[in-house]
Formats: sequence, C-alpha cells, structure tokens
Amino acid sequence: RATTSQRSWLKLGIAALAVGALALLTGYRLLSDTSSYPPDDETEIVAALDALDRGDFALARPVLRAWAERGDSSAQFALARMYANGRGVEQDTKQAERWYRRAGQQGDTRAMVELGRLYAAGRDIAKNLPEAVQLFRTATTRGDPLGALNLGILHLNGEGVPKNPELAFEFIER
Repeated sequence: RATTSQRSWLKLGIAALAVGALALLTGYRLLSDTSSYPPDDETEIVAALDALDRGDFALARPVLRAWAERGDSSAQFALARMYANGRGVEQDTKQAERWYRRAGQQGDTRAMVELGRLYAAGRDIAKNLPEAVQLFRTATTRGDPLGALNLGILHLNGEGVPKNPELAFEFIER
C-alpha cells in the first residue's frame, strides 16, 4: 500500500506525462530549441503572428526572423513592419526596407505598398519617387487597393508623376 507521499509523486508523474502527451499531440514545444527553427509545420508561425497581434514581440521576433530568413513572405512583411515602427525592435528603416523588398519580390503587394511609402516619404532613407511609383503601380495591377490609393495621391499632388487630378481620382476610387 502506497503512502501519501508516494501517491502525490505518482499523481505528479501522471500529470507530467499527460502534459507531455498533450504537447506532442498539439505540436507545442515544451522546451524552446532554436536550433530547430524554422519548424517543418506552420503551427509556430501562426502562433508568432498571433503573438504579434497581441503585442508579444519577444515571442514573435525569433520565430518571424527564422521564417523570414527561410523565405516566408508573411514573416518578412511582419518583421519589416516591426522594424519600420520600432515595435519589439529598435526602429531601423534600412532593415524595414530589406524585409519589405524581399517580401515584395515574392509578390506580397502589402510589402510593395509599404516599401513605396518609405521611398515616397524619404524619412531615414533616400527619397526615391520613381521607385515608389513603380511599386505602387505593380501593387495596383495586382489588385491592391492601397497601391491604387497611394498612386492616386501621387497623381493628385504631381509627385513623381505628372499632376493629373482626373487620373488620381480614378486610382483613389479603385
């Protein structure tokens, strides 16, 4: 017959096994092993993007970086926004530019628009209106309404393109 102390240890052991089994079934890692980044499934990137939405940058940053370096355009875009806005990292426009460009090269129109906005504003980065116009046009032709809006604003103000209010409103209404 087991003593009270033995029963407590047995209950603790069973609970630990149950938690471990549950972790295996759900794909949750009990121990963080950064050498295995990025994981083979998308569970961790989804959790990182959720953490980013909650403002938990410490949890999101290492996973996003691993996936971004692997070539995931959503992670590249999210990491670029972190750098652009100084959220969870020191604000760094050059890093934002780097990650927006990589995501945009893979067809992420959100990244094209944000990179275009960086170039159009020229804050902490060389102003490059021709590049901004090209990025906005590409995003627009791919159906991105913010690309069209930004292109319309440039046409309205005559920045980097001829001033054309009629064309501006066509883009803005898209």
